[in-house]
Amino acid sequence: MVDTLETAWELGLRLAPREDHRMPSADVSFDPAAADFRQLIDHWLPLTVALNSLNHSMGQGDAYPFVLAPPAVDKLSLVHDIVRATADDDTGARGTAARNTAGPGEGAPSGEGV
Repeated sequence: MVDTLETAWELGLRLAPREDHRMPSADVSFDPAAADFRQLIDHWLPLTVALNSLNHSMGQGDAYPFVLAPPAVDKLSLVHDIVRATADDDTGARGTAARNTAGPGEGAPSGEGV
């Protein structure tokens, strides 16, 4: 989901359907990697409608053949939050580990650690 929204963001994709069309609009003008889950899902659903509509016009099946029921959205939100928290923890841990594993003379003030 995030990768697809990032691609749409990088391409400057905007969905602005005609008023007489019942497709939802979406403006992927935010960085999906930094977005909260509500922003992601609010932009994901219109994008999947557009992708599926484009595929149908070319005689293809759905690009995203899933219906996201509210319980599924809740579970995806939970997973998103866990992955984001874990990524934040790993980034901090890697930085601390890199500082703690500096070899002799690395990161130590001049003349120390040799």
